[in-house]
Amino acid sequence: MASSSAWARSPPTAGLRGLGLPEERVRAVRTALGRFRDDPRRPEEELVHDALLLESAGVAAAAERLMQAGKKRVAVARALAQLDPGPPAGRYRTPRGAALGGRRRQEAEAWIEDLRRRVAQESQG
Repeated sequence: MASSSAWARSPPTAGLRGLGLPEERVRAVRTALGRFRDDPRRPEEELVHDALLLESAGVAAAAERLMQAGKKRVAVARALAQLDPGPPAGRYRTPRGAALGGRRRQEAEAWIEDLRRRVAQESQG
């Protein structure tokens, strides 16, 4: 998961010239890579934007964040209280992204709530 985020922060546009792409296309790609997170304007940019949001949504992403908190020795109850199920559907740019992201968020919310309930039960008894 981290590799696509790292790629987005430091895109390899220099290699595009070696592919024989026209300079105007290279400039367009560089411009798009600079804005797709916050202000995607083209359909391709919206797809990349949504793909990165989807990467941070759902049970798997929440579990990864929980594991990272554990590595930092954050108390389980505190980590669960702060656990994020992912971006709300309104942050996505495409209908499909919003639908997928919304479902992933709902599943993660249910999973997080179940974990919170279990941890609370264990601490009581």
